[in-house]
Amino acid sequence: MSTPDTQKTLVTATPAALVELRRLLDNEPDEVTGVRMAVKGGGCSGLSYVLDFDKKRDGDNELMMDDVAFY
Repeated sequence: MSTPDTQKTLVTATPAALVELRRLLDNEPDEVTGVRMAVKGGGCSGLSYVLDFDKKRDGDNELMMDDVAFY
């Protein structure tokens, strides 16, 4: 049963994935601060998932996991 102060995790990443993301982010330009996740129209099912390295934008929701920011 959920309580009001219980949060659902929308995204999870394995420890190995977080290590690799941190390594990749270290090789990006300084203005890149995290991983952007999005869903766009297209693909066989009508939707495609997008992952890219990006900076935080106004209005972004941010989720931090082990020093990796997801937008």
